[in-house]
Amino acid sequence: MPDRVVTEEAPVQVCIVGAGAAGGLLGRLLAEAGLTVALIEAGPWYANPRADFVEDELAMQKLWWPESQYTVSGDAPRGRVSSGLGVGGGTLVWTGAAFRFFEQDFRVLTLDGQLPGASIADWPLSYADLAPYYAAVEAHIGVAGAIGPWDPLDRPPYPLPPHGLHRHAVVLRAGFMRLGLRAHPGPVAIASRPLPNREPCCYCGFCIQGCRTGAMYSPATAELPWALATGRVQLRPEAVVLRVLTSDDGTVATAVEYGCRRDGSLRRQPAEVIVVANNPIETPRLLFNSRSAAHPNGLANSSDQLGRHFMCHPGAYTWGVFDEDLRPYEGFVLNHLCCLDFAQTRPEHPFIRGFVMETLTSLPVGLATAALAAYWGAEHKALMRRYRQIAGLFTIGEGIPMPTNRVTCQSDARDEWGMPRAHLHYDWHQNDVRLLDRAFEQSAAVLRAAGAQRIICQPPTQVHMMGTARMGSDPRTSVTNAVGQTHDVPNLYVAGGALFPTGSSVNPTLTILALAWRTAEHIACRFGRTLPMRAAPLQRTAS
Repeated sequence: MPDRVVTEEAPVQVCIVGAGAAGGLLGRLLAEAGLTVALIEAGPWYANPRADFVEDELAMQKLWWPESQYTVSGDAPRGRVSSGLGVGGGTLVWTGAAFRFFEQDFRVLTLDGQLPGASIADWPLSYADLAPYYAAVEAHIGVAGAIGPWDPLDRPPYPLPPHGLHRHAVVLRAGFMRLGLRAHPGPVAIASRPLPNREPCCYCGFCIQGCRTGAMYSPATAELPWALATGRVQLRPEAVVLRVLTSDDGTVATAVEYGCRRDGSLRRQPAEVIVVANNPIETPRLLFNSRSAAHPNGLANSSDQLGRHFMCHPGAYTWGVFDEDLRPYEGFVLNHLCCLDFAQTRPEHPFIRGFVMETLTSLPVGLATAALAAYWGAEHKALMRRYRQIAGLFTIGEGIPMPTNRVTCQSDARDEWGMPRAHLHYDWHQNDVRLLDRAFEQSAAVLRAAGAQRIICQPPTQVHMMGTARMGSDPRTSVTNAVGQTHDVPNLYVAGGALFPTGSSVNPTLTILALAWRTAEHIACRFGRTLPMRAAPLQRTAS
C-alpha cells in the first residue's frame, strides 16, 4: 500500500475496536458513565432494520463476516466464522441462545485435569464472581426463559417469560421424554414482551438474517440509540483498524490507526484507554500487526500466548425426517427446548466435559446448503420436497484448547490495506472426536424416539470461536487478567470470546456480555466513575 497522509482525530477517553456484542455494550455503559468514546467498526451500520434487513436468505449473506479473510489448515472441519459484518457483529446473525456457564466450567483443570497435548486452564474468576454480571446482563438485554433443572437453586427468575413451543418443539420434546431425558425451554435473548426500541418476537424464523423487529438482542438496536443520545459516542462504521500505537517504551497504548472504507483515507484516533473487541481471529491479527521495537512478537504478547489456544464448539448437527408437518418456518431458529443432561463430565463417557442439545430448524436455503449439502440430484430434490417435515438438534460440545491450535499472520498475503492476512491452524483433540461420536449418537436417539423415519447427520463442524487472548492470573501464561486488561500494556484491554481459557458446552454470548460489563466497570473506575449494575435509561424511549 502506498504511503498516505494520516489524519489525526480529536482525542477521546476510550476507543473501542469492534461494535459487536462486547464492544457495543461497552460503548453504551461507558458513555452513560460520562466518558467520551470512539466506536470503530469494520462493517456498515444498519440503522433502520425494517428497511435494511429483508426476509431473503441469499440477500442477507452480506451480514456474515467474509471467509476470504483467512487461510486454514488442520483436520478440524470448518464451519462459518460465527460473526457478522456490521454494527452488532455476531449478534446480527446469531440465534439468541443466552446460557450462563456452569460453576464447574470455570475450574476444568482442577476438576478434570490436563489432557495430553491440551492446554486446559482454570479461569482467573469463579461463577460467583460473574453471577452479578450475568444477572445484570440478563435484565438489560431481556432474556426470556424459565428456571430449569440445571439452574443454581439461588438464581433469580428470568426477566421475561419463556416463549411458547411451536410444532417442531412439541414433537421433539416427546423424544426426550421417551428416553428419560429432561427438556426445558432454553434461555434466549429474544423478547417475549415489548422492550424499548424492540418488539416481541413475531416468530418469522429469519433469525440469522438480521432481526427486522429488534426482538433479537443486538447492540445495533438495543445499545447504539441510547449511546449516541448521550452525545459522547462517535460511531465510525466501515472503518478497518490496522494498528494499535504505543509510546516509545511500549508501556502505554496511545492511539489506533484505521482505514476508512468510504474514501480510502487513513486516520488516527488517540485515546487514553483502548479496547480490542474484535472476533477471536481478528484480535490476535490486529495485535500481531501492532508489533514494535518494544513488542517485537506482537503487542501484549510477551507470554507468547497471543493467538494460541484457539477452540470452538464441535458441532454434531443432526436432523430428522418425520411423517408429519413440523412447520419449521415458524418460531425462532434455535433453543425452543434444550437438554443439558450431558453438559458436564460423566464417568461413563470416554471423554471429559460434555455437550448440549438444542432444538433446531432451518429455512430452505440453509437446509439445502448445509444439512443436505452431502446429497445431490434427485435425492436432494426429494428431501427438499419434505422440507416441512424436517427438524433437528443443534448439539454442541466443549472443545479442548491446544497451544498448537492458533492464529498467526502471513506476511506474504496482505489485504487491501497492506495488513497481513490471518492463518488459522485447527486440529480436533482426540477428546473432541470421542465427544462428537457420542453427541451424534445421542442426538439421533432423541430424534428416533420422537418419531423420525430418517436421520441425517450433517458432517461435523465447529461454531463459536474462542480463546486466542486468554485471561489468567499469571502474565507468563496468559494475555490479560480477569477484567481483560493486558498484562503488558495496562491501558489496553481485550473483550470478547478471545478471553476464554475454556469454552463450556453452552453458547458463549451471555458470558461475553457479562465479562464486558466487568471490563466497563474497571475502565470507568480508572476515570473515577461508578458504573451501576443496571444501565440507567433502560425504560426511556430511544431517540
